[in-house]
Amino acid sequence: MKSDSLIDKIAEVPFFRIPKRTKFMSNINFFYNKTGKMELYNIDPLTKKYEQLSDGEFTGTWRVRGRDGSKSYTSIDEGGNEHYAIYEFNLKTKELTQLTSPPTFHEGPLDISPDGKYLLFNSSRTGQPNLFKMDLTTKIIKQLTDHKNPFHGYALWAYSDWIYYQANETDNRRNSDIWGVKEDGSDNRLIYSYSTNSRESIIDISNNGKSLLLSIEGNDARQVAILNVETKQIQFISDGTYDERPMEFSNDSKKVLTIRFKEIKRIPVIYDLETKEEKVLKIRGTVLSAVFCLDDDFVIYSRSDPKTPWCLAKYNLTNDEEEIIIQPKLDIQTDFIDGEYIKYPSFDGLEIPAIIYKPHLTIGQKSPAVIHVPGGPGGQFSLLFEPFSQIFAQRGFVVLCPTVRGSIGFGKDYFEKNIMDLGGGDAQDVVFGKKFLESLNFVDCNRIGVFGGSYGGYMTYLLLTKYADSNWQGGAAWIGITHWKTMYDKSSPSYQHFLEGLIGKYEENKELWEDRSPLNHVKNIQAPILMIQGVNDPRCPIEESRQFRDKLLELGKQEGNDYEYHELGVQGHGSREIMQFKDIVKTHLAFFEKRLM
Repeated sequence: MKSDSLIDKIAEVPFFRIPKRTKFMSNINFFYNKTGKMELYNIDPLTKKYEQLSDGEFTGTWRVRGRDGSKSYTSIDEGGNEHYAIYEFNLKTKELTQLTSPPTFHEGPLDISPDGKYLLFNSSRTGQPNLFKMDLTTKIIKQLTDHKNPFHGYALWAYSDWIYYQANETDNRRNSDIWGVKEDGSDNRLIYSYSTNSRESIIDISNNGKSLLLSIEGNDARQVAILNVETKQIQFISDGTYDERPMEFSNDSKKVLTIRFKEIKRIPVIYDLETKEEKVLKIRGTVLSAVFCLDDDFVIYSRSDPKTPWCLAKYNLTNDEEEIIIQPKLDIQTDFIDGEYIKYPSFDGLEIPAIIYKPHLTIGQKSPAVIHVPGGPGGQFSLLFEPFSQIFAQRGFVVLCPTVRGSIGFGKDYFEKNIMDLGGGDAQDVVFGKKFLESLNFVDCNRIGVFGGSYGGYMTYLLLTKYADSNWQGGAAWIGITHWKTMYDKSSPSYQHFLEGLIGKYEENKELWEDRSPLNHVKNIQAPILMIQGVNDPRCPIEESRQFRDKLLELGKQEGNDYEYHELGVQGHGSREIMQFKDIVKTHLAFFEKRLM
């Protein structure tokens, strides 16, 4: 058996995240949690020198950098409750100043006006999230839009007097179109709609303010497109063979950087808008985000693969050479276990993509197995360094990570297969993942469990109850949902709107809502269950796990024998802090070693 110190070190492996770049800055910000908390850093791509800017002041998400480069703007909540206030962070003095005081709603910075005088932000202070601007000198706030449906996504301030964003004024909950509003709020209009059954998302704006970089989900795949805001003409850049997620224009607006979803791989691609040529970057592993740098001759990104923890790297577009900027120093003496990409058939013959991790086995040995269900709905497993899977495999478990129907990366049809069917076909995909594991000669059919977080937590609750006859031997539900209506009643108006886009309105679809709620099937549970929930979680409220626990007690189930229950103090929907993540991983591991080993 591997030592606990090795498990600790794998759980402590740091990772990087690169936010959307501010084009008028040569330096690039990134997030890095080597200190144990996600902190803000700044790097000079030319010299490769980097410095830590924040030092535990907050755990928020940095969104906007000021025009002169001296300040950044972020939203911070209290203990993960997602009631965000906006803060200004002075990058030189490290002073953090609160600009808004929302007690029960969400606010987030979006952009800075071209003259640097105003902060554009979204807020739910008047109900559904809409756009507002703040005078950074007087702190006076003005509401700019008043949509009946919630604002979500980006909003970008053009060098003209227009602000562009995405919104939905149709009855289709899953639709979004491109809208514009004058910077004084005097004119608000629909700019472009591909259809009433598509999702247009604004990603970036050209330097002259005339072209918008869009993501359009209206055909067979998510495509990259450019919209001329004057002529309303649309130009598709990607051909729809693969799902692609646009990242940004180059500084001269002559190129576009995207991330291509080639099944479970994510590959940076650059499109030359003049020559119509595409350049696929020759990068090993998976890249989640990337930005141009150094006069658009380089791209900076973070990457990993199942055996390689995250590193920060720079790619030379002229000679196709990669240079590692930051390679985490890991005090780990072990061979990481590789992930293998496979597919298995589900109940209806649909091929389900998955990654399988196999522990080091001796001939004839049969190992216990666990299925890790993705979050979402819409989450995808990729070929990257995944601590949960690596730790379980190091401990002797076979780990199956299926990308069930409803996930991104496999086209629009695959992505929409669980609309009005949450906990139906996607749950069956996991059940048939268990059947696939049972067909392997190195898996013990009587020692298979399931776990997941968020939507994966919901699926775990459902699989152990509605699908209890699949003979699970244990399951761990982390920050999950047990009853859709009780969750809906405690959700914000914007989250309610999102849920109705997936499963319809309760009054019209009550039977479906109730059938797919694990709480209504708890009497079927046979396997022991681990429940972990943060008390401040607004998306999967603490009451979701408490009511499931209470039902177990009503059925005469005993804590410690039939179930284990953990409330995580002042935590919300997951945690970015390494120590908290490590505790969660070790709690999962201890449960499954007790139940399956």
